Amino acid sequence: MIHGELQDDVDAVAQWFQNEYDVYSTTVDFFGALGGDDADASDYVDVVHPGPSGLRKLAKEAKRELRAWRYGDDGSDDGSNDDNEPEETRRPTRRPTRQPSYRPTSQPTDRPAPRPRPSSDCPDLEALPTDSPDCPDELDIAPCDTPGLKAGEFCEGDGECGTDRTLDNCSNDLISRADIYRIVGSTPNYQPTRKPTGGSSDCVDDESWCYGDCSPNDCAYVSQKVKPDGTLARCKEKNTDGERSALEACPRTCGTCP
Repeated sequence: MIHGELQDDVDAVAQWFQNEYDVYSTTVDFFGALGGDDADASDYVDVVHPGPSGLRKLAKEAKRELRAWRYGDDGSDDGSNDDNEPEETRRPTRRPTRQPSYRPTSQPTDRPAPRPRPSSDCPDLEALPTDSPDCPDELDIAPCDTPGLKAGEFCEGDGECGTDRTLDNCSNDLISRADIYRIVGSTPNYQPTRKPTGGSSDCVDDESWCYGDCSPNDCAYVSQKVKPDGTLARCKEKNTDGERSALEACPRTCGTCP
């Protein structure tokens, strides 16, 4: 319940707030709502504080100002449902916006090839990066399960010792897409042992035989993987071309001569 110079000060503060923060603001004339200088005494519980009827008048005046802001009219309430007001007559409600924050994205990099997990008779291996300057000049080199490989040497992976046949990381003028690994830990220096063959000249390996995908998987390939006990790991029934197993096609290598 203010008037005169005090009302002017309140209006000035409201205008400053609206300009400073770019939001709608207004003042509500509660003094006038209660009748101004001709106020009804029944609207007060004492000479200062409004009673129930006075509070209802204050609430009605506040509602009128709110309607005037929302619908752009004089704020009078004709009893209609606010939700039925035409959408285009409503003033938009400003919502605070936050300045977007941008998170930098890292430049994609080639994922390194997984490090093979060697078995007990395989060396520790490390795949060279694609087209690495460390690729050896000669790419037709020993398989990675060859006994006696030393740290620092290179080998060609073909699925053995956890190597990846699709690594395709080194090339030269003669060979493209070789799968080259560096030895980072020595392999056990086992040498193949064979059962006595009895010296029969008829006991020979079939050079045309191979198993699986035949790359190379022939008898020479069978002879290259030696278990800690000295026997050949690939001399077994399941390594077959569909007709003969390694035990049958490679009798001299596997020591199965009659």
